[in-house]
Amino acid sequence: MKMVSTGCVFAAVRSFNSCLNHLVEGRADCLKAGLAKESVMSVISYSTAYLCVGLPLEPLKADLISYGKDSRQFGSPYTVQQVIMIFHQTVLNLQEMVENPTLLCGEAMDQVKELQKVQGNGLKMTLRDINSHRMMLAVLYNDWETAETLMEALEEYIDVNEVMVLRGHFRRCYIGFAGFSLRRKGKNSQRREKELSL
Repeated sequence: MKMVSTGCVFAAVRSFNSCLNHLVEGRADCLKAGLAKESVMSVISYSTAYLCVGLPLEPLKADLISYGKDSRQFGSPYTVQQVIMIFHQTVLNLQEMVENPTLLCGEAMDQVKELQKVQGNGLKMTLRDINSHRMMLAVLYNDWETAETLMEALEEYIDVNEVMVLRGHFRRCYIGFAGFSLRRKGKNSQRREKELSL
């Protein structure tokens, strides 16, 4: 199936940009075949790849609004609807300056309220996805205090091999950026302290 080969195999060896059209087509194929779960995987993989390649955000925002309506119309599990909200609010936080851009709180969702709506494994997965997107925002907005907190929250997911290669890469990429930057900032701080003590 196109979605599986693109989102799980092709994405591991080719550029994310080259996956985008295949993932859109894969979602359409899944919907025609009545494969709701696979179509959602395609949406998540497409949205992740799109964020990673640095294209203009307005088309992705329009797609996410459409995907959100579809997920409600088709009665997708609420945790699936939340994933789409997470992507949507991430895009909004990248487009507009807000007081705290690393919090997913705005027009598309309020992370605190959304976490209160799920429990058990659903809560764990939603929290993982929220923290992964917040990590990206923390790195892009140079909020290293938040990044350090999120490093601890996401530590257990660093070595997890996911079926959706794109989602795992997205998370590990920004954990890596944050780890490298925090280490460098720590070394710079130690050097300054040493210079001041001389």
